[in-house]
Amino acid sequence: MTKMYLKQETRKFPGFRDTGCGLYLCDPSSDVKSSFEIHQDSNGRLYFEFERPDSTMQEFIHDLIEEFVCYVPRKDSKCKVGFYKTSEAEATIEPYKAGYDECYRIAIRGDDLSSMLKLYRQIRAGNVEPDYEW
Repeated sequence: MTKMYLKQETRKFPGFRDTGCGLYLCDPSSDVKSSFEIHQDSNGRLYFEFERPDSTMQEFIHDLIEEFVCYVPRKDSKCKVGFYKTSEAEATIEPYKAGYDECYRIAIRGDDLSSMLKLYRQIRAGNVEPDYEW
């Protein structure tokens, strides 16, 4: 599962709804009433959960995402632990252990979702080296 963190100005977005029972985000320009259930972490940051960062999602939400965090099994990955930076996005990869599973925690921030996904794909394919390794 991937956590897609939203920019703080999302609360002012026309499709943002606080129903008192939960937070939701929907496309205000669409007649289709599908929505994302929004969660809030212990620091007050808004996020929604998505299957994979590169899964197809509605276009309206792309500009609202400022960061995503996902976990990748070590055995299936060409990732290297460290800090990666391009002109449009940056990523931190750290080892992470969840129960018996060894994986990498990948956190990527950027100007827009397409820049973040581009860096994510380069990292996963092993086509880019970290700027700093640890």
